[in-house]
Amino acid sequence: MTVCAVDLDSATESSLASFTFESDAKVGTEFAKSFSASQVGNKVIIVKLDGKGLAARFPYTYRATKN
Repeated sequence: MTVCAVDLDSATESSLASFTFESDAKVGTEFAKSFSASQVGNKVIIVKLDGKGLAARFPYTYRATKN
C-alpha cells in the first residue's frame, strides 16, 4: 500500500508512506499512519492498494481523521 499527497496548486505528488500487509495478518489487524499538517495541508491524499496477485483478496477499510 502506498500513501501519497498531491498539491492542489502545483499538481506535484509526494510519497508519504509505503507498507506491505503480511499474507498471514489476522482479520481486524489495523495499520495507523500519521502525517503533519505541512505534509498534507492543501493537498489531496491518495491511497493506492498495489495488488500483488489475482487470488489475494481480503476485506479492508480506509479511515481518515483530522486532529
